[in-house]
This record gives sequence, C-alpha cells and structure tokens, in this order.
Amino acid sequence: MVLLFNHPIFTMSALTGTTVQFFYSYMEPIMAKRLEEMHLDQVHIGWFFMILPAAYIPSAIAMDYLPKVWNKQIVIVFGMI
Repeated sequence: MVLLFNHPIFTMSALTGTTVQFFYSYMEPIMAKRLEEMHLDQVHIGWFFMILPAAYIPSAIAMDYLPKVWNKQIVIVFGMI
C-alpha cells in the first residue's frame, strides 16, 4: 500500500478523491437544512445533491481518453480543476 503512494498519479488521484468527498460530505448536513428552510421538498433536495456526482462521473470517464491526446501533466492538472 505504501508503494502506491510513491506514484504521483495515484497520489494525485487519491488526494482529489479525498478532497471531493470531503467537500461533498461537509456540505450535506448543513445544506439540507438550509434547503428545507427555502421550502424545497425532498425531491428537489435530492436533485440538488445529485449535481456533483452527475458531473463527476462523466468527467472521470472522459479523463481516461485525454491522456491519448494531451500530455500527462496537463491531464492531471485539468482533472484536479
């Protein structure tokens, strides 16, 4: 396991995944209460929390095709953004 973190691609991917999950789970309990105060029902609150995964999944799949066209460092920076 420690050897995996010696590879920059794995380290950057792990940090990115951790950061995304932190921001997503940090926002969830607070934001749900705020959205209820705005008189949104459960369906609309669910749609709101679906925005991040719905954007993340297609972009993660698209990142697989970019290394064939772009330089690896550019792909890593683009993926972080």
